[in-house]
Amino acid sequence: ARFMEKKIGQHYQGTVVGVANFGFFVELDNTVEGLVPCHSLTDDFYRYDDGTMTLEGENNHRKFHMGQKVNVVCTDVDVPRGKITFGLE
Repeated sequence: ARFMEKKIGQHYQGTVVGVANFGFFVELDNTVEGLVPCHSLTDDFYRYDDGTMTLEGENNHRKFHMGQKVNVVCTDVDVPRGKITFGLE
């Protein structure tokens, strides 16, 4: 996480590597992994579907799923906890 500390505000393309009811995990090409939390997805209310392991927007029906390419921006780095937070571009 320390490597990303100076990268806040920078944009990346990554791959969705995990989906949960609280958001989805994105891995960058440099193997750094971070979370895009549901509360940061302000364009709609997203529901988790356990059967398909997807998050889907209630109104716009936008979906996030494993293996999907997404563009993200680094919004927060918690070095002591080793957690990186991304926002969707």
